[in-house]
Amino acid sequence: MNVVTQQSARSSSTETVFSRLLEWLDDGIDSRGERYLEMRQRLVTYFDRRNRPSADVLADETFDRISRTLEECGSIRVTPPARYCFVVARFVLLEDIRRGKRYLPLDESRTVVPFGSPSDDDEDRGRSLACLDRCLDRLKPDDRTLIVEYYRDARKERINRRRALASKLGLTMNALGIRTWRLRASLETCVGGCRNRR
Repeated sequence: MNVVTQQSARSSSTETVFSRLLEWLDDGIDSRGERYLEMRQRLVTYFDRRNRPSADVLADETFDRISRTLEECGSIRVTPPARYCFVVARFVLLEDIRRGKRYLPLDESRTVVPFGSPSDDDEDRGRSLACLDRCLDRLKPDDRTLIVEYYRDARKERINRRRALASKLGLTMNALGIRTWRLRASLETCVGGCRNRR
């Protein structure tokens, strides 16, 4: 299988996973992505109220886990979907808190730095960043700029930047959120493949 075919297969797989997530969230009623965006905002608020510095990333991680469950099991019997989302979000929150205890905050604008000397974690992080750079280079220039700009800055600045991005692209905030979720899912697949090859 050549590179183009592999990328096409990954893209198709990502679209299918995302479609399955949207169908599950809609619970039989096609909301055209509105239910997803509403639930994502509720998750961001959930993490934000618990003072997590990357609330939107944790919301995306929650959806990623739910998507993997749907892919592996075919269905989730817990209803309504929002209830299951918050169950998964609770686990994501606890793991994030545990991770945070291993770090020493430097200042408000910078996240954190691990204690001690360089370790396997640092090497692993470096490998992941190298793969992310390679995968970003494979994106179309407009998509690369969009995903980088979408996740830049912190809290208030990030919200303002996203509004400006949506306005510049002639998109609603909802449409921008769906578009970047797809890009992020595609990047995660690419980074996972890159790390496995290495």
